[in-house]
Amino acid sequence: MSLPETSDNGLVPASLTQLLQQADLLSARLKLNEALALYEQALALRPHSIEALNGKGSCLKRLERPHEALAAFAAVLAVEPGNVAALVSCGLIYLECDKFVDAVAVLERALQLEPHNATVRSHLAQVLTDVGTQLKLMGHVAQARQKYEAALLLLPSYALAHHNLAIVDAEAGDSEQAMRHYELAVEHNAFYVEAWCNLGVLHKNRGHLLQAIAMYERALSINANYGLARANLAIALNDLGTHLKQTVVPAKLGLKQAVSHYRRALVYNPFYADAHYNLGVAYAERHSFGKALVHYELAVHFNPSCCKAYNNLGVIHRDHDNLDKAVQCYQAALAINPRFAQTLNNLAVVYTIKGLVDEARTSLRAALAENPHYAEAYNNLGVLDRDQGRVAESLHCYETALRLNPLDRNAGQNRLLALNFVDDMHQRQVAYVTEQHRQWAAAFEKLHQPLPPVQPPPSPAAAAAHACAAAAPSPLSPRCALPPAASVGLEPPPRLSQLESAAASAASAASVDTSHSASPSTVSDASADSGDLRPDRVLRVGYMSSDFFTHSVSYFVHAPIQFHRPDNCYVICYSHVLKPDAKTHLLRSLANEWRDVHGLSAAEIARQIRADRIDVLVELAGHTAGNLLDVVAMRPAPIQVAYCGYPNTTGLESVQYRLTDAWADPPDTKQEFVEQLVRLPRCFLCYTPSAEAGPESVAPCLGSGGVVTIGSFNNLSKINARVLRCWLTVLQRVPNSRLMLKCKPFASASVQQQFLDMFSARGIDPSRIDLLPLLPLNNQHMQSYSLVDLTLDTFPYAGTTTTCEALWMGVPVVTLRGPCHAQNVGVSLLTAIGQQALIADTEEEYCRLAVALATDVTRLVELRKALRSAVQKHLSNGPEFVVGLEDAYRTMWHTYIRQNRNQQL
Repeated sequence: MSLPETSDNGLVPASLTQLLQQADLLSARLKLNEALALYEQALALRPHSIEALNGKGSCLKRLERPHEALAAFAAVLAVEPGNVAALVSCGLIYLECDKFVDAVAVLERALQLEPHNATVRSHLAQVLTDVGTQLKLMGHVAQARQKYEAALLLLPSYALAHHNLAIVDAEAGDSEQAMRHYELAVEHNAFYVEAWCNLGVLHKNRGHLLQAIAMYERALSINANYGLARANLAIALNDLGTHLKQTVVPAKLGLKQAVSHYRRALVYNPFYADAHYNLGVAYAERHSFGKALVHYELAVHFNPSCCKAYNNLGVIHRDHDNLDKAVQCYQAALAINPRFAQTLNNLAVVYTIKGLVDEARTSLRAALAENPHYAEAYNNLGVLDRDQGRVAESLHCYETALRLNPLDRNAGQNRLLALNFVDDMHQRQVAYVTEQHRQWAAAFEKLHQPLPPVQPPPSPAAAAAHACAAAAPSPLSPRCALPPAASVGLEPPPRLSQLESAAASAASAASVDTSHSASPSTVSDASADSGDLRPDRVLRVGYMSSDFFTHSVSYFVHAPIQFHRPDNCYVICYSHVLKPDAKTHLLRSLANEWRDVHGLSAAEIARQIRADRIDVLVELAGHTAGNLLDVVAMRPAPIQVAYCGYPNTTGLESVQYRLTDAWADPPDTKQEFVEQLVRLPRCFLCYTPSAEAGPESVAPCLGSGGVVTIGSFNNLSKINARVLRCWLTVLQRVPNSRLMLKCKPFASASVQQQFLDMFSARGIDPSRIDLLPLLPLNNQHMQSYSLVDLTLDTFPYAGTTTTCEALWMGVPVVTLRGPCHAQNVGVSLLTAIGQQALIADTEEEYCRLAVALATDVTRLVELRKALRSAVQKHLSNGPEFVVGLEDAYRTMWHTYIRQNRNQQL
């Protein structure tokens, strides 16, 4: 007989009891093979030893020898059929071998023997739960539910069974029960990461984002690297950011909170494309375009099929004049989704800007084919038609857009602008246009709540009459019916519609820039808002525009800012410029104070104007792109004036005055305006020429064998059938003449060919016609006048900047007097420089004057030498002009004082 192995201390077991004790000790120390040997020795001493057989089976089970282990436990049961420990061990082995039926059978047998045995109940609950999971995977959901419920009857605190039953309930749509079981799961196992995470999913699906975030954060407090919780937390933070952005008032605060949540989302999932996209949208709305570009680029990097991000990249590049890059981005979006109507529309906007009218029209038609109710696309089609001179078609498009969306501000204002181009501008048409402006403005003003009116102090007489030191101040008196007034004829840009994103319309949190400002108190603390109604005090004048850059308006607002008289006016400019340039910085240096208000909401700008105590607010855009009429409608200043940027009435009751002169709007004019007309003593415009203009050149006819070049650099929208008929007449009467036209749509070969065919059909050799697109640099544009001997004005919408440029470069302009302000701007300009002989009263006279000038080379040469000095003296004399302008402001101020004193009395 062999001796047993020695123990750790070298002693040899003296009996079966000692063998079993030593084996149990080795088993507890996981020395399973040594323990198994001792159990075998014990069985050699007593083959039916229950302890030895159970120990042997346990070692074999842990040594992953399940069949031998089962044999050992079977031997136990053969000796003692009711041995619960052996039954439980058999059940667990069957479970590990996926013999679920056998496992349940032996454990149920054990439970029958000992119904209150906690170990048996726990193991049977585990087996039933695993059986339920297998059944669910096979699609037997009802049977799986039964097993989970049975497990919970045995062990109500079994977290896994609660968790799995919650999954079944959630998938069945019973979120209440699912929530209850997940909560029980984490109640019984506070470290159950999956249950916490799934609780978060349930809360998120219910829209309870804060609760969902709390659940995900609890899961990550247990396991910071649990990927599913990190991903879900990123999604919930992203959704919460969007919710706050859309609902929090004020919008600036909501946007700030949204950015914070999007950034947190990216902490948990840096590859989450949706959060990058939304962060890009938010940064764009805050005008942090550099950051927006980065996150849009990351969005398409992590999700190459994110066409919205490509679209929005295109928008930013377009807004920053990187048109070729914008086209690339839009085309990338369309490669993903060729039917994406917003991108088709936005691509058309870029093509329109570049003058590629055929491509723009194709893109817009495709957008409308995808979405026949797309109001913005109809608006942009109207802009395209207008740019091509198809005014009737453009009006139809704007009206279609307004039928689809009556509140479409772009379409509404573009329609008003287009009405100024209708070629048959007889008196009835003029009245109709005025009425359309009035109707639009009445509806528009209802959408904008005015600020509380400025409250002047009561007069001494009023105070005595009330015998009360605390007498309430009286508000501004209501506007009375005012006589007609007027406007100017600058060529304004169209208002293009461009969609940036589903959430791209909110105002961002830009700050008011006063870095170049002197303190208001160093000049004047007085204002109407402060109750100082002294007639001769320094007036606080605000100029408000989106065109304080190299733009037509900037040439005419330069002098009022530069030459204001410090003892008379204190000038504050409100710049709503997206892309400041050198002209912006120059104007900024000339003003007393400069407010960069781009990115502020209309209400914020209005409050800033009120806080600055502006007495006279001058609006410079009218119904053109980037206008701030919504600010004006809030009545932030007691006196509000329209000037320079638009050739018709604003229609707004909140604008009291328009600045004009006796030539643009003669005293007997029949044109009506909502504003009161204030005529300046000289021309209502003061032109500050571009520093890049260069010197005037000699008349080109001197070097071309007597061939005279007649030109017009006005937009096609101004060149209507009547204008063309006159030009054809001049060309026919002057055989040795040429015609040069320059405007954006001539970048399109098809537009060029249409014009050439039109002239050819009327007997004019196309070789006599030069059609030029816009030139990229301003000095190139100005030097283009060196190619022209004579320019012909358009009607009924005359040139303004183009006329001043031509005269500055020594090129005479023939214009036609008409029934409306827009047509008479040229009359005012030519009268100012003493060239009334170039003003016609009829179309026939217009043609005769042009022919006479084109056939008189001597006169052309003389005019070319004399015009610039005349412009310098009479149209560019800033100090002299500002005297009349600021005297007009002073008259308005005196009227305001008188009205308020009368009201108090």
